[in-house]
Amino acid sequence: SGQEIGGEIIFQRRVGFSGTPSALLPLEMGETLYEEGADGLMLTIMTDPTHVSYEIVRDGWQVTSLLDKVADEPVETRYSALLDTGALITGMSNYEVAKYLLNRGLSWCDGVVFLDDFDRKMVLVRETRRVVELEQCGIIPTKLFAVYDQIHTTGTDLPFLSSFNARAFQTLGKDMVWRDYVQGAWRMRRLGQGHSIHLLIIPEVFELILRELRVAKSDLVPMIEVAGKAENSKEKTSILQGVAAWLVINAMRSEKTQFQQLLIQNTTNIWRKNAFSTLLSSSKKEYGVGFGGEEEGDKREEVRQRRKEREEKARRRGEWEKRVGVKEVMELDEVDKEIKLAKEEGEKEREKGEE
Repeated sequence: SGQEIGGEIIFQRRVGFSGTPSALLPLEMGETLYEEGADGLMLTIMTDPTHVSYEIVRDGWQVTSLLDKVADEPVETRYSALLDTGALITGMSNYEVAKYLLNRGLSWCDGVVFLDDFDRKMVLVRETRRVVELEQCGIIPTKLFAVYDQIHTTGTDLPFLSSFNARAFQTLGKDMVWRDYVQGAWRMRRLGQGHSIHLLIIPEVFELILRELRVAKSDLVPMIEVAGKAENSKEKTSILQGVAAWLVINAMRSEKTQFQQLLIQNTTNIWRKNAFSTLLSSSKKEYGVGFGGEEEGDKREEVRQRRKEREEKARRRGEWEKRVGVKEVMELDEVDKEIKLAKEEGEKEREKGEE
């Protein structure tokens, strides 16, 4: 677990890097160092109507109605990707989603990019209806549409989207947190620099946002309540701020649960470290060697060298037994012992003479 990798049990020195801004780490890792301004930049972009627009989906929505919305978008305002961070597209595989979109619309699109069950980047080609690998499809980037299912909205990159000013649909789900939101949005690598997002907010999620902000007695509530009629930039910004606030609150709840689990792990790690230390001490007594530090490393090397010498000696003895026979080798061993004893006695007499 992270306690072993990040703690002192296995490694004396640890250095870590992650794109996830979190301080939920083992105590031995020390304090987390954050990239200055990163969170502020993401919050600024995600609450700016210039880069992020939104739409309240009608009541009675279904998976197919969401896909129809994507497929029926006119060529003039076409979108190049669907980021299903909210996991709203259910009951269909990525291939089935790609097939549905081509059958339903996307008249401008020559192929839909998706990730298959083996995480390979594949393309369903409109003309032949064949599935080929992305690198082999031969379709220009502006004629491709990308489908990101929820599991792939984190850690997956489709570089072809960065070659032009693309727009993407993004979904919101009831269990999402702030990290899920921005991780998915930044599949559009140039977000804020040519790329943009259009949020699809289902009524159930919209009601959750309002409920949370009412509990907090937020000043955003009156403006968000007229979201469907929002016309000016201030009202649109308020809705995006409400989405961000709701996701951050969800993240706080999630991190509270994770933090409690981390406290349990840190506590149990105390006796685990003591037990591991006892195990090392017993190994030193039995084998004369432990498992930590430079001195211990030298001892381990010494033990390995002695073992290697014994194995080599056994190998040579086996060869001699094959050549001259077991009896003759045993007689040679007796001669070696007598010579060794004579040398030891000579050294003892020499030491006595020096004294």
